[in-house]
Order: sequence, then structure tokens, then C-alpha cells
Amino acid sequence: MATSTQHPDPTGQTAAMAEQLRRTGFLTREYRAESEGEQLRRRARRAARSIGRPVRTQAHAGTMTAALADWPANPLEERLSESRANNSIDRALRE
Repeated sequence: MATSTQHPDPTGQTAAMAEQLRRTGFLTREYRAESEGEQLRRRARRAARSIGRPVRTQAHAGTMTAALADWPANPLEERLSESRANNSIDRALRE
């Protein structure tokens, strides 16, 4: 995967983000400095582009969030979303 020469990604963070977006449709990362939050947003957008998906990002109060704008885009993603929602409800009812 190509990375920007202006913002190198020696840790493979962009590839890890792409994999998480592919599997879950969203991700969050914590940051300390505002500039770090903006860099995380750029990496999340780069990660989404690498898998050919539109993404929405935001950074606020030390947390960067990215979510695929077209999730769920297929029947598998629809089933994953339903399963996660049902599991969350089940956990809440058990508490």
C-alpha cells in the first residue's frame, strides 16, 4: 500500500485501519494533540480509499471516529450489523 511521503506510516497503522473498517465498518482511536487527531483522520480516509469505500471521520475531545458511509453495503455486512445489535441488546438485558 502506498503512503504519502508527507505523512509516512512506518507502523502500518493505515493498513490496520483498512482491515478494521473492512471487518466492522467503523473504528475509533484516541489521541492527545489536535494535530494527531487530524493525522488520524487523514489515515482513516486513506484506509477507506484503499478498500474503495466512502468514509466519514471526526475528531473531538481526544477521540477520532471513522465510519464507512455506505455500511452495510452487502448482505454479509447487513447480517453482521444485525448480529452486533442483537448481541448488544442481549448483553444489556443480562446486566
